[in-house]
Amino acid sequence: LLLYFRWGWSLGRCTLPMQTLGLRLKMRDGRDVPPRTAAIRFVVALPSVLLGLGFLWAIVDRDGQTLHDRVAGTRLVYIPVGKVI
Repeated sequence: LLLYFRWGWSLGRCTLPMQTLGLRLKMRDGRDVPPRTAAIRFVVALPSVLLGLGFLWAIVDRDGQTLHDRVAGTRLVYIPVGKVI
């Protein structure tokens, strides 16, 4: 799983579900996510998602970010499906 998400979140790529929903993972400053940061996000996301803490955090976070995005310095960006980037 680590390899799949590390590959799928880094260097401008996205996983199939993210592609279907028109989502990309970017650094806060808009750069593509480096593989190391994608791995950090995955490691923090496991307990965050499994325990629900990340999504509870998103409710109170001023930017609506999950805990794993806040820790990794990433954000999800919506790109309308069918738009060429």
